[in-house]
Amino acid sequence: MFHCRRGERGGMSAPTPPPVVAAVASKMEVDDAPLSTEAKDRMKAVGITHLTPVQERTIRAVVVDQLDVLVRAPTGSGKTLAYLLPIAHALARLPPADLSTPGRPNAIVFLPTRELAAQVHEHAERHVAAAGFPCALVVGGADEKSQLAAVRANARCVIGTPGRIKEFVDRGVIKTDGVIAQVLDEADRLLDGGFERDVESVMTPPGGAARTMCLSATMPQSLARFLQRQLPPDHAVIDMFGKGGGNVGGSVEHLAVTTRPIDLVGVVLDAIDAYAGGGQSHRGDIDDGQSQRATGQTIVFVETKAFAEQLSGTLAIAYEVRGTLGRLGHFGYFSSTRPDPFVILFTRGKSHLSGRARRRSMITSRSS
Repeated sequence: MFHCRRGERGGMSAPTPPPVVAAVASKMEVDDAPLSTEAKDRMKAVGITHLTPVQERTIRAVVVDQLDVLVRAPTGSGKTLAYLLPIAHALARLPPADLSTPGRPNAIVFLPTRELAAQVHEHAERHVAAAGFPCALVVGGADEKSQLAAVRANARCVIGTPGRIKEFVDRGVIKTDGVIAQVLDEADRLLDGGFERDVESVMTPPGGAARTMCLSATMPQSLARFLQRQLPPDHAVIDMFGKGGGNVGGSVEHLAVTTRPIDLVGVVLDAIDAYAGGGQSHRGDIDDGQSQRATGQTIVFVETKAFAEQLSGTLAIAYEVRGTLGRLGHFGYFSSTRPDPFVILFTRGKSHLSGRARRRSMITSRSS
């Protein structure tokens, strides 16, 4: 289980900077993980044979080193199990008396949307509830009757959105004095959604019995300030970006281009020309020594639907004028299924990538 810190916090020398856990590629097999045999069996039953880098590093920091953690990891890196497995591990080590009071869960997981909460709850059913620790899904915009019933049915782990969780806490449905694990998943989006006060009012302050696990894809200043209040000085930092731990293959090269807003459309057009075969029109049939060709799609991420429409139309016109629209396909846009403001602009059809550039990915963003 998680152990309470007993050191004094005031009148002492400056705290030691938090350790940074290197994010190298994981080769740890499930059988070698510092988890129970039952937990390993549940993982193997769903086809998991190796831990991802974020899982290995987070489990080691929380379970072995007994540290709170701040994790920077992209979607698809396996971070959900990185905190659910330590939760199940900790619950299994609690005395029966700590697991017997309905309405006093031992773990709370905050997520920014009910869709994400539902996804995490599905994983929790397989790895936490299956270990004998019921889980309750508590989200807004849904009938509360089933949620109340789940909490009162001795749920040990509550997973949900901050507003509904705070509502249940304020009404006395949920009491937090038994919490030993609290998780902020998609922490940057939690703050973007205006949930800072709700989360802070429910969370147990740092330095007590509760272990805090915070996971985020980005680290804006507002989140950094918030976490200064929510994480103890000795927390571990696990950074999965740029160190072989992301969900994009290590052979992909990322290029960042800084440009003025007025030049953005031209830069995107040049990028497609350079990396999707359009540049061949400037070189004729000259072979650069890389004869292999690949086919694929070009994807551009933008902030708003309005800008997606503008950029889609501008690129379509540009390629029509140059007589290459038929070769490259046609343009369209769609909104991401995730409930965030990002919109995806894409070209459908074949894009002929040169052998030299086909393993590259370009990130183009607007600058002020």
